[in-house]
Amino acid sequence: MKLFTSICVGALLLVACVDQELYGQVIIGQGKFKPIRDHRGTVHLPRVFQIMPTYHVSGDKDFEGHGPRISVDGLVTYNRTQVMFSLAMTAHETFGIKNDHTKVVGIREIVIYTAPTGRRIKAVHGRKDFRGLIENYVDKSHSAERVSTALGMAQVYGDRKGDDVGVYTRANFTNIRHFVRVELDPLRRAP
Repeated sequence: MKLFTSICVGALLLVACVDQELYGQVIIGQGKFKPIRDHRGTVHLPRVFQIMPTYHVSGDKDFEGHGPRISVDGLVTYNRTQVMFSLAMTAHETFGIKNDHTKVVGIREIVIYTAPTGRRIKAVHGRKDFRGLIENYVDKSHSAERVSTALGMAQVYGDRKGDDVGVYTRANFTNIRHFVRVELDPLRRAP
């Protein structure tokens, strides 16, 4: 089951076309618009992005010191009019004497670019597949841990005293510096 939430944390999405020959560069999270003069525009992933899985699959809501084992995957996808960024996270209780197989999953997706009216996205260039950002990381304490990923450092929150699912277990990416280039179909002038 997929859960989609379209929330943009602290980011401003500006989409504009300066005139019929200029295309815009979208900078997420900085609130600036800079025109460029070709069919490609740079689209930055959000600088700050958090995923907190909330779909409770099994067990109770407390990992009780048994991990959890955490995996996070990322993906940039697009269609004819939008570019999206999503993270998927799974956290499941590791083995222990009182293991009741607590498991939580979730997906968070946001739109990071919308093509100007009348324009279509032809292609998106750059790295789009971030599977294995965090792979089988096992939480070993009741505090946040820093984990190095392909998108930069992430703060991973797994287990604490008390309930974890939907209130504590999450991954915070706080300094993402990745971007993709959006190629639009050439503008067609009316005869």
